[in-house]
Amino acid sequence: MARRARRRRAPRRPQHLGVLRPEAGPADEATHRGQRRPREHHHRPGRVVGAARAGPGRLRLGHRQSGRRTLRHRRPVARPAVRAPPAGTGRRPRTGPGPRRHPAPARRAAARARGRRPAVRGPAVRRRAVRRTTCREVPPVKIVVINAYVRENAGDAALLSVCLRQIREAFPGADVRVAGMEDPAVHPAFEDAPNLGSIRRHVADGTASRSRRILRKVYVGAAGAGLLLLPRTAAALLRRALPAEARREADALAGADLVVSTGGAYVLARPGLDGHQNVFFVLLPVLLAQRAGVPVVFAPQSYGPFPSPLQRRLVARALGRSPLVLAREDVSAAQLRGCGLPDTVVTRGVDSGFAFDPPPSSDWRARLGVPPEQRLVGVTARRWLAPAAQDAYERALAATIDSVQATGARVVLIPQVSTDYLGDDDRIVERRIAAHCTQEPLLIEDRVDYRDLKGVYRECALLIGTRFHSVIFSLTSGVPCVAIEYEHKTRGIMADLGLGAHVLAIEDVTHARLWALVAPLLQDDVDYREQLRRRLPGYVAEAERFPGLLRAAL
Repeated sequence: MARRARRRRAPRRPQHLGVLRPEAGPADEATHRGQRRPREHHHRPGRVVGAARAGPGRLRLGHRQSGRRTLRHRRPVARPAVRAPPAGTGRRPRTGPGPRRHPAPARRAAARARGRRPAVRGPAVRRRAVRRTTCREVPPVKIVVINAYVRENAGDAALLSVCLRQIREAFPGADVRVAGMEDPAVHPAFEDAPNLGSIRRHVADGTASRSRRILRKVYVGAAGAGLLLLPRTAAALLRRALPAEARREADALAGADLVVSTGGAYVLARPGLDGHQNVFFVLLPVLLAQRAGVPVVFAPQSYGPFPSPLQRRLVARALGRSPLVLAREDVSAAQLRGCGLPDTVVTRGVDSGFAFDPPPSSDWRARLGVPPEQRLVGVTARRWLAPAAQDAYERALAATIDSVQATGARVVLIPQVSTDYLGDDDRIVERRIAAHCTQEPLLIEDRVDYRDLKGVYRECALLIGTRFHSVIFSLTSGVPCVAIEYEHKTRGIMADLGLGAHVLAIEDVTHARLWALVAPLLQDDVDYREQLRRRLPGYVAEAERFPGLLRAAL
């Protein structure tokens, strides 16, 4: 009985000793299972890491011992399997680790130094070869390009094309997807980038009735506000209630590594409710990505105007959190300063259209029936003004076309945009202009691919351009231009190139004013072309800096 009592009073050996502590070794083994030999060189007045205490988790991350590395993010070592004692000894199985031995490579090296082969303690076991890597394999970067437009707008299609190329240069092998205004059922991809559709396209779908579009804007707008304001768990549930197309974009944004807002001129607003909803739906993908912790980069684009303080606050909130915001002219940079963004946030960039240079794909002079020796002058026009002012603008263009063709040149009206969306089809305007002309100019009635369309501008000797990317297509082809300004991007970029004297506001277009700019270039364009040779190469090189800026920002 006394022996049994003594056995009950004997302290139990802590089961974790020699197993959980990194420094455990033979010194921790005891002559009796209820004792432990003290280790004087490890004595500390406080608690020793690994000392027995009640409850789980005896090791804490960040604890340090003298002469030992801080233990971080390690799981406790698994307890070794029970080893059977030698036969006939009568001892109980041991659960602690065996005596410390030198690592196998050290033993083999010592054996070779003694001139003999290391002993083999058992039959050779064939082990599966494990490939060693210096770092873990990283999956492809997931990138979503938002706010893309339609390919029938040749300028915006060129910006998206350049954006995709430069993203792939910056991140080779990246998984790039596009969220834009094209219907995925009609255009499932753009230059091998899958098309997700978008929230903007869903709420502004031109094939839906006006009442249905209003209902979509109310429902998706309220759901979008909930995704930004509700707790994350509730927001994740609400995201499932979005319409399929809107949910695709929201899911892609939440799972992306990077979001790029493509170049263009869409971050702007008008006074009133229409301007508020435009800014909200343009910036909603940006805010959703930022809510998920995904960085958003703004490719070179124009910004403003923002007539309302609420619009300016929303712009400042979205763009102020971006690691890279590129403005393609000084006027846009000033608009962002007016929203409260400091100069340290905004970087001056160059329109990506200057980096668009597809190879020639067809002989446009043969298609138009213009002989090589005849001078070809291009004209682009668009619907922009109120009906009376629009009619005056179109008649002034028609009178200028008559004056040009009177010199023996041939004029071709080029549809830079030929989309049905919002009725923004240049061919409709150009048919009316042609009808006003005394001698009918050439018309391009077909929808032309944006890459092929640049070949038309290469054949011109002069361009009278309202669509500004038609001006960029011509300038990068070495063709002089007279630019008709309908947004501040025109004057800003022409001023950068030292060509601000060749710009006329669309509201001020008359035949006399326009002809005063066109006639001198028909007579002598040497100085203009020399200016292009001096300034354009540096401008194009600046447009190609975006991949480097993208990598540096992240």
